Amino acid sequence: MLLSRAITRLSPAAVLAVLTATAAMASGNPLPPAKHGSQVNARQLVREVVQNEIREQNAKPIYWNYVEIETENGVKKFFEVYETKTGTVKRLLAVGGKPLSPAENRLQDAQLEKILDHPSLARKAARERDQDGENGKKLMAMLPNAFLFQYDGRVGDLVRLRFRPNPRFHPPTSEAVVFHHMQGHLLVDPRQKRLAEADGRLTSEVKFWWGLLGHLDKGGTFLVKQSDIGGENWKLTRLRVSMKGKVLFFKTVGVQENERLEDYRENPAGMTLRQAVRQLEKATLPKQPAAE
Repeated sequence: MLLSRAITRLSPAAVLAVLTATAAMASGNPLPPAKHGSQVNARQLVREVVQNEIREQNAKPIYWNYVEIETENGVKKFFEVYETKTGTVKRLLAVGGKPLSPAENRLQDAQLEKILDHPSLARKAARERDQDGENGKKLMAMLPNAFLFQYDGRVGDLVRLRFRPNPRFHPPTSEAVVFHHMQGHLLVDPRQKRLAEADGRLTSEVKFWWGLLGHLDKGGTFLVKQSDIGGENWKLTRLRVSMKGKVLFFKTVGVQENERLEDYRENPAGMTLRQAVRQLEKATLPKQPAAE
């Protein structure tokens, strides 16, 4: 999953629970034509989506090169990103559509060279990415039981499902506590059994360890979109998270993520971290994305 980019964290538990539970949901049979509105069919569809996603995550990984656009206070930052087996590297190319100055480019060069001079940093980041993935799979496996799902019509070829907390679900971990406070909608591709979109909000305050480790405020929202970029490869294309809360020692912090990912291209087999850095040294400003 694409959680290796920099994220301002409320707490590892809170962000992991919100993002990994929605950010990534392999081919399968079409949705049965029977009772679309039934709780059983909606839950079964989600169960199949989750099973396929976990199976896909366990498959041999494909590494990608793509453009990442982060929006902060209305200003867009453009990055070029390369994934490799030993880590992910990215380079800032422009701010507000304007290329970096020579001094700013030298700073980007120095940061990339530091990664090559200290390969342990990349290995550490890769281990953390893998651990996030394992934790995410555990949370994802809980989804069919953590929520109640209801068929809510179609949007084009996609099935729309409404979800709300299942009062009978008992969170086995502190991360899973957030499931009792979330509701929203999913858009699912019924043919490929993939999650195309998830949007939701926190309907009440989330307390971790009875508030001792912090909390998330009521009203936080999230939006996650995935798309088939070709060959039934589904990748994250949109991420928007707006949440506030407190962590230990009553420090007020927040997650304000607004990102778009596009122009995915598969990397050559066996690309090394050094090769990825050399490609980034030649990266140019991407074309402006379409207006949101």
